[in-house]
Amino acid sequence: MILFAKNKESLQKFQSLFKENNLNKSYWAILRGFTPTTLVIEKPIGPPKSEKQRLPKDKITYKEAKTILKTLAKKEFNFSISPYPTARYSLVELIPFTGRTHQLRNHTNHIAHPIIGDHKYGDRNHNRYFSENLNANEMFLHARVLEFEHPFTKKEIRIEDEVPESWENLSIFQELKATLTHD
Repeated sequence: MILFAKNKESLQKFQSLFKENNLNKSYWAILRGFTPTTLVIEKPIGPPKSEKQRLPKDKITYKEAKTILKTLAKKEFNFSISPYPTARYSLVELIPFTGRTHQLRNHTNHIAHPIIGDHKYGDRNHNRYFSENLNANEMFLHARVLEFEHPFTKKEIRIEDEVPESWENLSIFQELKATLTHD
């Protein structure tokens, strides 16, 4: 999901929505393992590794970050991915309350349920299985909903995006979707 501004004035107004955290964002993700029904993840996030390497240690700051996780569906599959005899996946909704770089990827990894296809924070065994056996080479994180008050009209705007076709073509997603607790 991409939001474009038509002119400089609009751009400034929309940038302030992001800066002042006046947007509600919701993502869907496929995670490794069975996640809790709901969970608040609060873990400070530092700068990206490339930036950390350039900064003196006393200049590296970690900023508060908060994400709500809601499990939509979970399912166990009868194939083995080392070291377990079966594979478990959860379809979750992730709601970030802060906008830190790689926040959702970092937070899901922090709770030991990384996003499938995430080559930086994910699980290489599951990523390899998805790539080699399911021909699925993307990261399974999708911007699902964006809500905000329009800065000029003051109307509440809700933009909702369907999951990509590549997800719809994935048997694991189809089976998770069939057990959705809500949409």
